[in-house]
Amino acid sequence: MILTIGCSWTFGTGVESNETFSAYLQDKCGTTVINGGHAGIDNAYAVYSAYRLYQKYKPKVILFQLTTFDRMQISISGKKNFLDKRFHDNLEQPVWTREGKHTRLWGITEEKTHKITVGEYSNSLSKKSDIDTTTKFLYENHTFSTLATEQLMCQLDMLKSYIENFGDKIIFFPWVPTPVDVEKVLPVPVHQESVHNFLDNSHYIDNGYHISPQGHKLVADEYIYPMVRSAIE
Repeated sequence: MILTIGCSWTFGTGVESNETFSAYLQDKCGTTVINGGHAGIDNAYAVYSAYRLYQKYKPKVILFQLTTFDRMQISISGKKNFLDKRFHDNLEQPVWTREGKHTRLWGITEEKTHKITVGEYSNSLSKKSDIDTTTKFLYENHTFSTLATEQLMCQLDMLKSYIENFGDKIIFFPWVPTPVDVEKVLPVPVHQESVHNFLDNSHYIDNGYHISPQGHKLVADEYIYPMVRSAIE
């Protein structure tokens, strides 16, 4: 079994549970893949999710996508949605495809999905205010400060040691393209391959932010599968 951890890119915001890279990876390698992605989380919460879901599902491999802090880096429907927690229900509710084949742990209703649209995204960019700019500045300077980076390195290193202590494997990887210099962030080898050159505008559903089902399949085939192949063979 493989467990994927990450933010909205791993979760698959805007696509069905059978259209995520986790689902395509399951179909490609013939191994059950549990999608533990959670929209809007940061790396600290992703680490927490990895511990908790590892204990519950006992996967042999964890694929850990470094999150992109999407709720604060850009405003999709604004900070109010973030503060009101309107992007997800905060409850674990497995979502299955009609065949009961692909599992995505964090349910997000169709009603909430409409917030991730080109219109909302464009509207948010055109209405930037001083408070938005200030919040983003403070958040980014805290997130990528030396202290925060050192804390993240320790968290990831401890998680890696914990997983490997049980004889299992964890692979860290940045999203494509990654917004940070991962070599300075990660204390462990990271896969540097990137498929961003394969992803043109036709593979995105919201102005180059979240990818389409075709983009997810490309990520699974060209980026994720080469990473995990040796771990499952």
